[in-house]
Order: sequence, then structure tokens, then C-alpha cells
Amino acid sequence: MSAQSQFPIFRQTTNINVFLKLRSLWRETGKMLQDHAFLVTEKELLHLAEEDSAKNIQQNLQSENFSLLITPQFSSLLSGLWQSSTQDYQTQITFDPVTIADYISGLKNLCQKNSNIIKYLALNLNNYTKGGFDYLEFFTNQLTKILDSERDYQQKILFPQNSNYCCLDIITAKKMSNYQLESQQIIDQIQNQIELKFDVLDIIQMTIDRVLVLLQIDRLVIYQLDAPLQDINSNFINIDTVTYEAKSSELIDSVLNFSNETCLKESSRGHSKYRQGFSLIVDDVQSSSTIDPCLKNLMDKIQVKSKVVTPINLKHKLWGFLIAHQCLNTRQWNPSETEFLRDIANYIGFTINQDRSRKLLQRQKSLLEERVKTQAHQIKDALVAAEIASQSKHEFIDNMSHEFKTPLTCIIGLSGTLIHCTSKYNQSLSIDKQQKYLKTIQDNGKKLLKLVNNILELSEVESGKHLLNISRFSLPDLLRNILPILNQEAQYKSIDFNVDWQNFTPDDFICADKNRLEEILINIVGNGIKFTPPEGKVDLKIIKEESQIIFQIEDTGIGISQQQMPLLFKKFQQIDYSRRRVYGGAGLGLALTKHLVELHGGNIEVESVVNQGSVFTVYLPIKESKNVQLLNNNLVANKSKTIVLITQDEEISTFICEVLTAAEYQVVWLVDSSISPDQIQLLQPILIILDKNCPEVSIEMIREQIQEQELLSKIKVVLLCDEMSASEWQHFSQYDVYDYLLKSMSFSQILNKIYTII
Repeated sequence: MSAQSQFPIFRQTTNINVFLKLRSLWRETGKMLQDHAFLVTEKELLHLAEEDSAKNIQQNLQSENFSLLITPQFSSLLSGLWQSSTQDYQTQITFDPVTIADYISGLKNLCQKNSNIIKYLALNLNNYTKGGFDYLEFFTNQLTKILDSERDYQQKILFPQNSNYCCLDIITAKKMSNYQLESQQIIDQIQNQIELKFDVLDIIQMTIDRVLVLLQIDRLVIYQLDAPLQDINSNFINIDTVTYEAKSSELIDSVLNFSNETCLKESSRGHSKYRQGFSLIVDDVQSSSTIDPCLKNLMDKIQVKSKVVTPINLKHKLWGFLIAHQCLNTRQWNPSETEFLRDIANYIGFTINQDRSRKLLQRQKSLLEERVKTQAHQIKDALVAAEIASQSKHEFIDNMSHEFKTPLTCIIGLSGTLIHCTSKYNQSLSIDKQQKYLKTIQDNGKKLLKLVNNILELSEVESGKHLLNISRFSLPDLLRNILPILNQEAQYKSIDFNVDWQNFTPDDFICADKNRLEEILINIVGNGIKFTPPEGKVDLKIIKEESQIIFQIEDTGIGISQQQMPLLFKKFQQIDYSRRRVYGGAGLGLALTKHLVELHGGNIEVESVVNQGSVFTVYLPIKESKNVQLLNNNLVANKSKTIVLITQDEEISTFICEVLTAAEYQVVWLVDSSISPDQIQLLQPILIILDKNCPEVSIEMIREQIQEQELLSKIKVVLLCDEMSASEWQHFSQYDVYDYLLKSMSFSQILNKIYTII
């Protein structure tokens, strides 16, 4: 056989019995495969030649007996020349596709004038590939048995040892026939391991190990482009390098993780042809004219005498190369070998692509599972919140019915008594009683009005519609306004009420919302008086520091337990939930107070012991200045969440407020469509949304006010409109308008637009 032939040709002298057994094996295999194989012998061609009276063809065909079997899995040729002198056959067996193709071409040339034979061969050779039966193993086993049974028979070497062919023994014959079986098994194993989801690293390494042995290659490597590897600092970098390697012997140097930027980058210019399926085949590196000197020197250093470079493409993108190295001797690569390497490279590319797709699917599955878990938690939280809201609603209705029913009952009852008793037919009530009843009716009416106002005010503060009216005023003047009210409440319950503010002078000015600060103090001190038993004590201490003012209210009331402390500043919550509460109130005072304190940028703390009393401490950041100063530190800390909405359209403003509030933005809605520099300085919003149709305010005015506070680079102005033409947008863009919102936008569109703008 050829020194480098992958498909050896078996040649030996056999007796007539052995040759007939071989012919029978070819015939039986053809019958088993039936329509899935093509079997032709000299008898079929002689029959066709007789009909055509081609004597020269008959003479040539009669001199040689042959059986040609072609199947989808393998092709085999048996031929024998009868030697009358020795009564033997010079037998030849081959599985080599190239040799078989040459033999068929010879038949066609011999019979080129015989149209029947040419048509017969052309028709059957085109149809032989259909079907999927695999009889190669059966065929080779039977072939081995036949030859093995005649091992004692005198074999004759028909070709000299120095020729291209040599005599093969029985073991070599079996190896010859098993090549196709082994190559198919490698491909089948790759497919099975892909289906069983083996690790891609194991599949590739197993594949190149088996291919190395099958093709008797010295070294088989995979050179990967842009392979992600860790450097010495544990950072991932992309580099072209050898990532897989199989060697036939320890005498062969390892090139695993080998990379040579200079030569290999230079040779990478031809990558485009590799993407189209080109393979580089070099039988002798040193004598090759296709390899540049730099790469030739590199091949010499790593012991490469012959090589085959086959591309591994992933969806028309070059991923790397499957490279076969012959290191000890040069090698003439057989076409069947290079074709097999291309098949293996394609399967490796398919394996990598499948692995990537599977990992992508797993990541998507994990993300989907995480989203499902998150949504499940959100749904669970929403259900809990809904349950709490439902419970709060029932408590609110129950609480409000009690708070409204008591004063209303009093008002209706006393007013009915007055109507009945002061009629012209019945004037039994004295003037003093009438005044007392009227006073009671008035007090209960004020109580109801205060309750309604608290509910409305808390709703406005929570929805972002409440804006502080910051002004500069004297703190002693404020205290003189509220102390008579608090003293009156304390005296009514026989409470000892004391105020410590000795260090303040009439010149102590602060910047805050005066009315809201009064409300804060009245709510907290009033709460202390309300929950302190008669003969108890309530102290108000006011401490002025450099950057803040502290209001500390201490009482000797009923106190609050640690379990009930979290409910203290919740709306519609009280310590006593029973209908027959000793203490009245809707549970809104402290909730509203907390909102007002935080709106000023301050915070409120409480310490309490049951049956001993409570201490409420309010911290407000106050700066003395002739100009209005920024007080709301809370807004400053969260200014990226503050949005000012200027519009008179109540419907769209309500919708936008709900959308942005749900997204945890703090929205300030200016209903009167006006904004001052002081308000801009206070709020420092990240965004101002201005209705294009507002009659009382203009883009020019907004821009001037922002410039006045030197906040032009920090605040973006967005227009709210029904529609926006190109000419209008060009006009508004001149005034630094950043973008616009359409009133027809959906919930998600508004949020996405705001998120993009911010």
C-alpha cells in the first residue's frame, strides 16, 4: 500500500475456493441491503455487452472477475485475475474511495462506446446513497473470517517491497475495512454526547483524542480565536491561543496555550477565505511556497513538518482552527483524511454552538425563574398590602364613624332641643342654657371641621400637592400665638404646662412655613396634654443651636409600649382600638405632623415608657438669613426624585401624579400655574414638567427663574402637550427645553420617558 495511504489495498494470491467465498460475501451483502446498495460484477456488464455485440469489451471483462459494492456507509471492490499456470487468483481488496472511483472511471472508458453499460452505471451510481443501513461491521467480520480460514495457504507477494504497495496480513485487512466504521463511530459519539448534554470540553477533547489515533497524527490541536483567559491579575482578556491538544507520544512537544502574536496575526489576513470553508494542506512545510518565512520558522520551532489547517466556523463566523501536525516525518495527506478533518471541524463547531445555545437558554431560564420569583413575591406583598389596606379601610370606617357620630349626635340633639324649646309655644329654656347648647354645638362643629381638614391636608401632603410657604419670621412671635391655646387645653384638664425658651429674643428670626410650624407644635403638645391624666405635667423645651432648632415635648402620660411604637406615626392608628376609647381623635395628628416635619427637612423621634410618659423630639434645620434659605434637607438628599408639575388640567395632573408617585418620585403639583425662584431654590427639582397651554407661565419665565438660582445645568424642563409639530419643537428648543410628554401617553410610556430624561 501507499506509505501514507489511509485506505490500504489488500493484495495476495488466493485459491479459487477463497475467491469464490469472497464473491459470495459481496453478493450476500448486496442482497441484504437490497435497494440501499449497488452491486455490480463483470457478469452484468457482459450481459449488456453481448446485447450490443461488443467483442472487445467482452474480451477485457472476461479476463478479470470483479465485485463492486457501493453503500451509503462504505464502498468496497473485490477484483481477481485468474492465473492458469498456478490455478490461483491474484486477488485485490480495497475500501479506498479514490481507488474505487479510478476503477469505475476505467470501466467507463473501456465501455465508452457501449451506451447500455454507460447508462446502467450512471443510473445506479447516482441512486446508491439512499437508505440508512449500516452493515460495515458485519461485512468486515465476515471478510476477516474468510481470509483467516486460509491463513495457512501459501501467500505470494505480487509487488516488490520498494513499490507503492505491499502485502498485508489479515490484521491489516481488518484495519483497512474498520477505518470507515471507526470514523463513523467518532461522529456518532459526538452526536450522542451532544444529545446527552455532556460537557463541551470533554466532547472536544475526546474527539481530537480519537481522531489523532485513527488518522495516526503526531499532534492534533485546536487554535481558538479571542479565547477568554485570565491574566496574572485574574482579569479576563481575549487572546488567540491553543486551547485543546492531543499528542501521539511524549516525544512530541506540547503547544497547549501557545500563542505567537507576530506571525499568527500576520497570517490572519486570510481569515476571510477560511470563513468560506478553505482548508490549508501542506505536505512539506519547508518546501512549501504558500507559507511565509516568519510562519515557516515558527513551524520549525514547534516540530511541524506537515500540517492541515481546517476552519471551525460558528454561523459564518470564524471561531478557530482544527490543526493536524505531523512532527517526526513529512506526510502526503490523503483527500479522505482532509475531508474527514473538515467533518470533525464542522461537528466541533456544531457542538460549541449547541453548548452556547444551551447556556443562553439556561441563563434565560434562570432570569425567567428569578422574574417569576420576584413577581410571586410582589404578588404576595400586594396581597398582604391589600389585606392590610382592607383591614385599614375597615378600621378607618369604624374609627371615622365613631369620630363623626359623637359630635354629630350632639349637634343634632342639642339643635333639635333648641328648636323645640325656643318655639313660640314653648320657651322653657333659659338664655344661659341656650348659650351653653349653642357653644357645645359650635365646639363639636369645629371638631368636625378640624377632622375633615386634617384628612384633606394629609391627602394633599402625601400626593405631593402640598408646598411649604417659606417665610422669615420671629420664633418668639410664633410661640406667643400658640401658647394661649395650649395653656387653655392644659388648664381644662388640670395639667401643669411649662415652656422653657428663655434664651430667645424678638430678633431671633427663622426661615420656615409659619402656619405649618404652629400646626406641628400644637399637634405634639396637644397630644401630650390629651394623653396625660389630670394633675399630670407637660413640658415644652426649645433649644436653639447653630444649624438647627430642637423642640422637646415631655409628658407624664400613659406612655407607649415598644410593640405599639411602629404604629405611632401611621395614619388612622391609635393605641386604643376599642369603640369605647377613653381618648378621642382620628389618629391623623401624628401622621400629619411627621409629614410636615420631613417636608421641612427635619425628623422626629420618640421615647416612651408605659404608665410613665413620653418624650417627643423634633429636629428642624433652620438657618438665619436675610434671604430665604433652602430648608428641606430631605428634598436635597432626594432631589433626583423631585419633580415639579405645572398645569391647570386636573385630569392629566392627577394621572401623572399617580404614575410618578407609584414610581417613588416626589411630585409637587402647582395648581395655580405659578412658580417663584424661592420655590425652585427650596425644591431643587431634577425636572419641571410645564403644560404648554398654561396661560400664566411661559418657558421664558421658567428659564429666567432657573438661571437666577444658577441651577440651569441641574434642572431639565419638559413640555406637556397634546401634540408637538417640528416647527414648534424647533422654537421651544431655543429655550433649553429638553424634551416633551404627550398627554395621550400610557402609564409605561410616561415612566420610560421620564427615566430616559433623568
